[in-house]
Amino acid sequence: FREELAAPFNDARNANFVASGKLPYLLDNKSRYGRDQVYIAATGIVDGNPVWVHLSDSSIHPMDSSFNTIPGPSDDPTGWLYADIFTRLSDIPLDTFGLPKIAACKIFVSFEQPLYIYFHPTGGYTQPNFENPTDPNHGIRFETI
Repeated sequence: FREELAAPFNDARNANFVASGKLPYLLDNKSRYGRDQVYIAATGIVDGNPVWVHLSDSSIHPMDSSFNTIPGPSDDPTGWLYADIFTRLSDIPLDTFGLPKIAACKIFVSFEQPLYIYFHPTGGYTQPNFENPTDPNHGIRFETI
């Protein structure tokens, strides 16, 4: 199936990920959105601790409320700042990132703008919830993997 990939399969880059204990993950954008309009974030648990993965360099960071630096939409009743964890697909080298040994991994893909994800000071995070009529993510197109 290699010949069907839109992005080139990069053996050297993938070998570096594998050597560092990471699984290479190639993002193949088949959407109508340009690479600079696709936003990606990954969360999970490493060694029992909640983390997020900075996808431009595949580095692991603790899920900490100090990353809540992005203002929500003007109609957000919480007044929260949200975690700055999304990376544009255009900022991910060769559209490939490396995932470490990670549990409970969730990859968020949004279009035209990042989602509003909140890291709680006591641990964990708030993800999109469309059963909540005041969720700041209403109207944002996204998928989760």
